[in-house]
Amino acid sequence: MPAEDSSDSLPVHVTNARSYIRIRPTTDQLNVETVTAHLRRLHSLSNNQANPTLLDRLRGPKPSTIEVLLVSTGGDDTRIEYYLGVDDDATHDTFTRTLRGLFPDSYEFTAVHQQDGWLRGVAGLDPTLAGVEFYGKPDRPKDWQTQLSPFETFLTDDHARIPLAAIFETMAATASPMIYQALLRPKPDWTQEAESRRVSIEAQQDTWGGELSAALFGAPEEGQEHLSNEDQQRLEELAEKDARWSFECSARAVAIDDGHTIRELTSAFTNVSHTCYAVGATTRTGSRADALFDAMCKREFTSTSRLPSLRTRPKPLVVDASEAANFCIVDGDALTTAGDRALAPTPREATTLPSPPAEQLDAYRGPGLPLGQPLSDDGIADPEPVTLPPSLQPMHVGWFGKTGSGKSTALINAILANHAATDGADILIDPKGDGMAQEYLRAHYATYGHLENVLYFDCAEVLPAFSFFDIRDELDAGVPRATAVEDTVDHYLEILAQIMGRDRFEQAVRSPDIIRYLLKATFDPVNGEDAFSHRAFDRTIRRMHERQAAPPVADEDLERMLAGVVANRARSFDEIMQGVANRVEKIPIDQRLARIFNHVPEDGDPHFDLAEYLNEDVVIILDTGGLRNEAQRVLTLVVLSNLWTALRRRSQRSQGDQPLVNLYIEEAASVAVSDLLKQLLSQSRSFDCSMTLAMQFPAQLKSQNHDVYEELLNNISTFVAGNVAVDRLLARRLATDEMDAVAVGNRLRALRRGQWLVSLPAAFDSPEPRPFLVRSL
Repeated sequence: MPAEDSSDSLPVHVTNARSYIRIRPTTDQLNVETVTAHLRRLHSLSNNQANPTLLDRLRGPKPSTIEVLLVSTGGDDTRIEYYLGVDDDATHDTFTRTLRGLFPDSYEFTAVHQQDGWLRGVAGLDPTLAGVEFYGKPDRPKDWQTQLSPFETFLTDDHARIPLAAIFETMAATASPMIYQALLRPKPDWTQEAESRRVSIEAQQDTWGGELSAALFGAPEEGQEHLSNEDQQRLEELAEKDARWSFECSARAVAIDDGHTIRELTSAFTNVSHTCYAVGATTRTGSRADALFDAMCKREFTSTSRLPSLRTRPKPLVVDASEAANFCIVDGDALTTAGDRALAPTPREATTLPSPPAEQLDAYRGPGLPLGQPLSDDGIADPEPVTLPPSLQPMHVGWFGKTGSGKSTALINAILANHAATDGADILIDPKGDGMAQEYLRAHYATYGHLENVLYFDCAEVLPAFSFFDIRDELDAGVPRATAVEDTVDHYLEILAQIMGRDRFEQAVRSPDIIRYLLKATFDPVNGEDAFSHRAFDRTIRRMHERQAAPPVADEDLERMLAGVVANRARSFDEIMQGVANRVEKIPIDQRLARIFNHVPEDGDPHFDLAEYLNEDVVIILDTGGLRNEAQRVLTLVVLSNLWTALRRRSQRSQGDQPLVNLYIEEAASVAVSDLLKQLLSQSRSFDCSMTLAMQFPAQLKSQNHDVYEELLNNISTFVAGNVAVDRLLARRLATDEMDAVAVGNRLRALRRGQWLVSLPAAFDSPEPRPFLVRSL
């Protein structure tokens, strides 16, 4: 197959190139009425010459010639390409738009340019050619005015194949390159000729014998004509043939062959023949095959000898709009198995989707979180990407794609651009350890020329100096003490449940409650502290265990509950407290986690608090790839806890809109089942925080907690989904009236690497765009 170029880059000067539309069919069936109507429109294409002569002006516009090609590469893995072109570049855009209406929207169009004579490159050097030319074969000289079999015959018959299926079958079974070409040239209106013919038939003067009889004996008197069945048939077909919208058609094929393969093609259009008008075929070998191929390369309408008196000249077929499709239109749903394999029509679920109207997409242009380049019906990427504007980002984003889908690269590009589009902090938690964090650092430096506003933590080496059991700043910000304490306690219990597994953590029913009581006691406003270490909390637990005495507290209800615990018999009390100790000791087992939970900064001590960075235009990267899975989850939850309290403190300290904070979590499925994440998803938008959760597919959560699975999908408004496994709830979430859940699921599984199905939210009182496809940036 010779090299070709897309419309973006031509290998030769435009004047030396031919423009084509390469079409990749799908399994969507053609509509006969649509095909016929658009072939009539193609009949109206005119070739407007650049410098017409006076004679040209008198003759009027020259009809454009339409070229149809099927080109097979040959070899063991034969591939067939389907091209349509027109001989006038000035009409190419109109031609393309008409074809777009003729074929189903799912058919993929690609604009290509080929150099003049490119077909010779397909055949190779000094080929031994054989060819076949199809021509009109009327029973009577003027029977070309009668019908061939309409294209509809082959589409509506369950047992019939489209005529071109025979060409495909032979091409697919042939190891040598083959080329089929059909030229369609609009024929001037011959309605008057048809009327004259009708009169001749009715007067029984349509044959030489009838004319002689009329000359000798006179024409039959009116009412005494007795037409034969054949002539009645001719009149009916003459009335059916569309004389206003017909074409002259030259169909032919060549192959590098000794003639055997070409002889198989002579019967390709046998079924198109009708009662009085047939499709004949004549084979060409030697110099005649070379002449036929030369005419094909030049788009000439005949391949006859220059001495027409020595050889019968094949007559072009005359076809109307209902018949022309037999020679030029491919229906991807009506091919043989071999032809289907060689053409490789795109399955319905792998086709592109119509892009939303331009006026809808205008709202998703400009600064924001870039999602990709929208794909047109033909799979052509719009150079201007769609972005999620900052105003819609707090409705949260789900980015789903299996390993190798390009999710990490797409996310890096998104963070990089969104950093410039928003004024608040961008926080990335990356547990994969596959180099994504380093890739972002390189990309950030290449884009901005520095890393001055990037904080990078390789958590296997350096941990952020969080202070977990610390409510001092919350109290300073005006957060009620009870609220600050309850959140810290809840977050700590959530972390323990993540380490042990929720079922195992809750097996000892009393243990979680007692941990809650003791944490509140340690935060007691009279006898406790506003900040303490995990080590100090552990001492409180051991002291109560050893003495079977509750710590002093100011809250009477809490005092009563603690008294109920210590009132148990010694053995029962010991078992209860052992359950508490077994859970709490999971934290200091990991030295890195122990350092975080034991850190209580005083003046001058290292301290890290997200509250200090939320309003800064900074990127914070927490690379947890070097940690164990349990430690990764715990550290992520510590970050989420700190973020939640930091957002609340920011809101307490200043009213009104705040700089947008973006949190990006890779492999979020590991923490998505936590109540802490659910809390952030449901409430963080009111604190001007957006969350982007990236994972392989949401159904990962279903095995852990079905409610969380549903809540996650309900709390996310922007979906960017690549090729994912079976995920019925996600498919239902993305379904529309035009594409049900089954179709969405099939499409998700058929997406190629770098393709994403996008569903976007809309501003208040604006319609949401239908889901559409984008390509990674």
